[in-house]
Amino acid sequence: MDLESTKNLVQIGFWLGALTLAFLTYRNARKTLLSPVNTEYQKRIFDSLVSISERLFSELKMGKSQHWIRQRPMKDALEEICQEWQNNKDSVEKYGLELTDWPAASDWYEFHSLADEVRYELFLPEVLREKIVCYMEDRANAAEYAHDYAVRKFVEEVNRTRSYHTLSVDNFMDIENFYAEGMEQAKMSVDEIHQRNKALMDEFVRYIESFDPTKNF
Repeated sequence: MDLESTKNLVQIGFWLGALTLAFLTYRNARKTLLSPVNTEYQKRIFDSLVSISERLFSELKMGKSQHWIRQRPMKDALEEICQEWQNNKDSVEKYGLELTDWPAASDWYEFHSLADEVRYELFLPEVLREKIVCYMEDRANAAEYAHDYAVRKFVEEVNRTRSYHTLSVDNFMDIENFYAEGMEQAKMSVDEIHQRNKALMDEFVRYIESFDPTKNF
């Protein structure tokens, strides 16, 4: 082997050694520097998912104040209707209640707000973000439909029976039942809410389990 060949072999060996050293340095850096960052990022994701899960499932837990049976989404609208009756009894008895722009149902405000919070949440995978936002917007749109449906049906019924003297914030079952009917028509009955909440929870569990090292064995 001549001097030139020996020189080339030495250079090749040098660069191979340098590349090997660079790779080992990178791999060590991932373990010592990048892993804590990745772990913190995963923790933030898990915290976000826990917070969202708690809110979604609170309406299904009997002990929670947000449980659906304790909610009165038509409370504000009913108060406005009762106030309209109190302020304009002569006109109402003569012409009936009018369909005006009553306050929107509380669910409409809440779920549009939650959708915005999730939409701008930094620590969520895009695929989960899209599914959560889609569900919350569906909930908000269903609430808007159910609210308008409930007001229309309730006002029509009160005008038909001329039962104005029964209007009271304590006599709320009729309008709340109309709201429930509207939610069913919008494909958001209590059972459907259970099913969609469960589907989201299954997505969360699958995502979290993907970080379980024992799943790879």
